[in-house]
Amino acid sequence: MAITLKAENIEIVYIKTESDLLKTIAILENKKTIGFDTEFDRFWKSYGFNLLLLQIYDGEKCYLIDPLVIKNMSPLWAIFENKNICKIAYSCSEDIQILKINGCHTKNIFDLQVAAKLCNHTANSYGELIQAEFGVELNKAMQKSNWNDRPLKAEQLIYASNDVIWLIRLFEIFSAKATQNNVAAMLTEENEYCETIVATEYVIKITNKQKAQFGPYFQKVLLALFIVRDSIAEQYNMPPFAIVPDYVLENIIQNKKQFIDSPFAKGFCNKLYFDEINKQRFYEIIENIDTTISIEPELKQKGIKNEKAIFRENAKENVEKNCKKLLQVATQKYGATAADFILRGLKKGLLTNSYSELILRKYQHSVIQDLCSENKITL
Repeated sequence: MAITLKAENIEIVYIKTESDLLKTIAILENKKTIGFDTEFDRFWKSYGFNLLLLQIYDGEKCYLIDPLVIKNMSPLWAIFENKNICKIAYSCSEDIQILKINGCHTKNIFDLQVAAKLCNHTANSYGELIQAEFGVELNKAMQKSNWNDRPLKAEQLIYASNDVIWLIRLFEIFSAKATQNNVAAMLTEENEYCETIVATEYVIKITNKQKAQFGPYFQKVLLALFIVRDSIAEQYNMPPFAIVPDYVLENIIQNKKQFIDSPFAKGFCNKLYFDEINKQRFYEIIENIDTTISIEPELKQKGIKNEKAIFRENAKENVEKNCKKLLQVATQKYGATAADFILRGLKKGLLTNSYSELILRKYQHSVIQDLCSENKITL
């Protein structure tokens, strides 16, 4: 299937067979740079973190590769793992994660979001960056469409293509700007870090807000309900919140009698109403809640702080003053956006740790130490 983007006269090739994928790979392996993006679902329309579409632009054609149809995507990973081919993306963290989950360890990455920030560009999104550089406003109407559905609409294919067809041109612009702004080495280090990104482990857990709201016993009850909900969500291939939202379960453990009198009256997905086995799993946990135990969290001990906490609290005023001064001199040297990016997390980190304990990029340490030395700032 091929359609044409009229505005840019770029052919979009929709790859749905392994034979077409192999032909595409043969073309891509001769390229020096490619732009890429992914469409995925992360517990939004379905269960899990799932790759739904992979878009690649090679400077001539845009390839939309469908992993829901092509069962063996592994031959393509050789392109992404080839250090001689630069892979250009914008805000690549989740793209790298979903590829790693699928067995691909991407090498030689260029993240345009990072490049733009280090070059002191004020754009806060990919759309803003394209608008600023090319005067083109992207149509984002398909951004929240359901990428699990097949067949994909022509509008979705065009939207997906627009996410990659500008990447190579932007790469050329910001590669040059990074050199001009003397931030090329910083950008290289950031891009090398992208290769180390790992997929965030999915853990069923109680939120901090719920910990503050409920005591230990009711936290365990809530967690047990979450575990049952997650099991059902995986069985139904639905996100857990679509089975039953957190707030419904929170209300139930606070009002056991109301639920027992009228079980599953509201808040649960329709499919569950006809599933007696899974309803019983919820019911057994709720039925056995001990209502004699206080639902309130235990009072935290007050006035007991370790020496490190006391030291950092006493140092707060000094940290804020020195970080403010450091940001001012960094802004003078690199610009406001770049300075914010280079010093990101510094003040927050220093309020809980000493400088030597902070985990920073090598270039961040170098910039901070140089600026502190030049301006007599002590962290």
